[in-house]
Amino acid sequence: MKTINKIEIKPVENMTGLESIDQRLKTLILTREGTLPGSRSFGLAQEFLSTTPQKAVNLLALELAEKAEEYVPEVEIDEVIAEDGGLGAAKAQIRIMRRRGT
Repeated sequence: MKTINKIEIKPVENMTGLESIDQRLKTLILTREGTLPGSRSFGLAQEFLSTTPQKAVNLLALELAEKAEEYVPEVEIDEVIAEDGGLGAAKAQIRIMRRRGT
C-alpha cells in the first residue's frame, strides 16, 4: 500500500499555536528547496533521499534543524529518531521543543 503525504491547510484564525507549528514543519519537510518562487531557500534539499537509511536520518536531522531555526523559530529540533521501516528504509520520528526565550 502506497503512503501519500498530505498537508491539510487550515485558516490561520482557526489554528492553535501547536497546529500552526505542526503545519509549518510539515510544509518545510515536504517542500523541495528551490521550488518556492520568492523564497528559494525554503524547504529541504532532500539529498538525504539518495543515501543509506541511517545516514539519511542524520542528514535530515541536520538540515531540518538549520531550516527550522529560520522558518519555524518558536521551536528547535530536539531529536530525530530512526526507526526500521523494513526493506532497507527508515522512518524518522521528529521531536521538537520550544526554543528558549520564545
